[in-house]
Amino acid sequence: ALLDFALYRKRRRWADLRRAKSIAKTFRKLAKDGAVNCAGMSLLLQAELVSLSRNVEAAKRLYEESMKSFAASGFIHFQAIANERMADFLKLKNKPPLVWQNHLRAATKLYAEWGAAAKVSQLINVHRMPARYSMGDTPCPIISIHG
Repeated sequence: ALLDFALYRKRRRWADLRRAKSIAKTFRKLAKDGAVNCAGMSLLLQAELVSLSRNVEAAKRLYEESMKSFAASGFIHFQAIANERMADFLKLKNKPPLVWQNHLRAATKLYAEWGAAAKVSQLINVHRMPARYSMGDTPCPIISIHG
């Protein structure tokens, strides 16, 4: 569903949005039926759907709730994705860099904790973050073409 939302943003094809909504609906039903492992993803997919509207505050709230749910479940990789998506959303909505960069830093740190060195390098390069970018105590090789 995350891919379908991204494809919809890029291509504006209704089929992509329909597929994403259908998957989001399935996750909502699973979470409602008590599948606690689906709760965070349901919230993240709802945030992605609401992010397509003009309701910035509702989308931010859903992203934050998904991050909390993933943290409580110990799914740091999904928590990283939620932070990255929130950063992209806030950047797209022209929020101050300090606001979206905080989420980007959190995503990078979480990806590093998870051991996703290539993803950390990608974020550093795409967002032109300095190579000395702090990742806390987590050892993670960084390959940067900037700073």
